[in-house]
Amino acid sequence: MKLKLLYILFFFGSCGIFAQNSVLTFEAKDEQSNQITLSEVIVDNLTTGKSITIKDNFSIDINTALFVFGSQVTDTNKGIRAIYPNPISLSATIDFYSEGKSKSHFIMYDIKCSEIVKFSRKFTEGINSIKLTPKAKGVYFVKYIDNNKTYFSKILSTKSEANVASFEYVGLSNKTVKSKVAEKAANNFFTEGDVLRYTATSGTLKASIYDSPKESKTYTFNFTEEFYKFDSYLVESEFPSFVNILFSVTDKNNKGVDYLENNDFEVLENGNKISPSESFRYVKKLNQVPSKQTTVIMLDNSLSVKDNLDKIKYSAIQLVNALADNQEIAIFAFSDNTELLTDFTSNKNTLEAAINSIDVGFPSTNLYGSIITGLSKIENKYTLDTGQNHTFFVFKLFI
Repeated sequence: MKLKLLYILFFFGSCGIFAQNSVLTFEAKDEQSNQITLSEVIVDNLTTGKSITIKDNFSIDINTALFVFGSQVTDTNKGIRAIYPNPISLSATIDFYSEGKSKSHFIMYDIKCSEIVKFSRKFTEGINSIKLTPKAKGVYFVKYIDNNKTYFSKILSTKSEANVASFEYVGLSNKTVKSKVAEKAANNFFTEGDVLRYTATSGTLKASIYDSPKESKTYTFNFTEEFYKFDSYLVESEFPSFVNILFSVTDKNNKGVDYLENNDFEVLENGNKISPSESFRYVKKLNQVPSKQTTVIMLDNSLSVKDNLDKIKYSAIQLVNALADNQEIAIFAFSDNTELLTDFTSNKNTLEAAINSIDVGFPSTNLYGSIITGLSKIENKYTLDTGQNHTFFVFKLFI
């Protein structure tokens, strides 16, 4: 569960820009705090989807990153980006990223792992699109091979009128990486506020750090002996011989590990390793799974906020107006007791009406009891097809 607890009064926006020569420096230490040598550092901009790989001189001027390392800036969202619609009625479009280095292959298999149709060609580097048309209803798997890397996705066909199954190349996609700051200058690798992930390698060891830098800074990667803990939360079997697992991986410090790829995992049967091609193994990370966002908004309506209640309600309505497509919100009001005004819904009119219905309550404020009540609305529901994130907002006046 991802849970963000925010206390909000009223705030004013501020802006700033990076000073010139904002340098990020990287170093590494082992478990005994001895300095060790880095093999490479990958800087992923999680906001824009761009990436820089540094193999020597482990420092970088973030302002001039594109100029200095221009040829190394790439889109990190490789493989199959999206399949829509899915389930498929007649045909679907597959958006995918190609490295453009050699001939790539698309192969569709049925539920019995029989090859249905194959399409091969060399694609232009970047985001491409291909049209997929199944011949019959059923569950299928799409295998995409690009630059010796293999990606899989599952599709469901509910209707088909085609005589034969087929792939048809559409061309380069005009889609750009979705981003909260999509309007930022395309030529910049980094703009203040972007979230960066630094993944460092030293021999066979890996470590990662997340940050949104605002000034020159030195990052120290503390490498420990290679250790991964695998926890499974849900295991489902699917006809005829598929096993789907929802799992997490943590290191020896119980910190989540997100840099492992498909080839870092092995599938064993009775203690014997199964070939990846035979097992059709593929790993989806959380950001590749459609997610649902549930948000709880708590509004203080005790007598102490009487003069500011309209401002609190206005701020909450602004939050509702920014409702995302996959988001549902529940509204509470609290003073001496907590009242649920509307359960989770994506209807903005319902949410705004609930907020506007709030009147001044009692003089006392049961803050902590109200927070416990609000948090009880949040449930973890693990599924293999949908992720879930939670946010929690408390609008309260502190004097």
